[in-house]
Amino acid sequence: MPKISIVIPVYFNEANLLKTYDLLNKDVLFEFDSSGFDYEIIFVDGSGDNSFEILQQLKNKNSKIKIVKLSRNFGSNNAILAGISITNSDCLTFISTDLQDPPKIILELLEKWQKGFKVSLAIRESRDDPFISKIFSALFYKIFRLIALKNMPKKGFDVFLIDRKVFDFLKNNFEKNSFINGLILWSGFKTA
Repeated sequence: MPKISIVIPVYFNEANLLKTYDLLNKDVLFEFDSSGFDYEIIFVDGSGDNSFEILQQLKNKNSKIKIVKLSRNFGSNNAILAGISITNSDCLTFISTDLQDPPKIILELLEKWQKGFKVSLAIRESRDDPFISKIFSALFYKIFRLIALKNMPKKGFDVFLIDRKVFDFLKNNFEKNSFINGLILWSGFKTA
């Protein structure tokens, strides 16, 4: 039975954790159970609020939940790497606790993985960010495509699903302050 890990970085998200888990459970985990997928959810907490206590309550409800408690916030990239470092699954994805992206997207990414793609990207079509943030984001990705990686999507990507080969590559090539999205593309694996 194939296994997927869902890594969820947590930083002062106590107000969203239960809602995130409930939506994930309703929209995604139910599908895993019916399609023969095993899963684990890895919450990586770098908060100073009550997030850890809420996560412990969730873990008591679902034995497939793992919690990594960091000493402080090290950023989303490092939280994902912390999740990668403790998994033994066949593929891995990540979502944010603020629900910017619907958890159902995981099922679409998983379909691509089942078709043989080692990397599946969810490319954002639009953002609900302030106008100035949209401008700087577009400028960043344009420069990044010109200087570093021509295969970077024009609007970037936030959510991805990667095969075991890819996260093994990331573990061996991750440096302090690395841009994980750039490393995923740079790895050269078959991407959808």
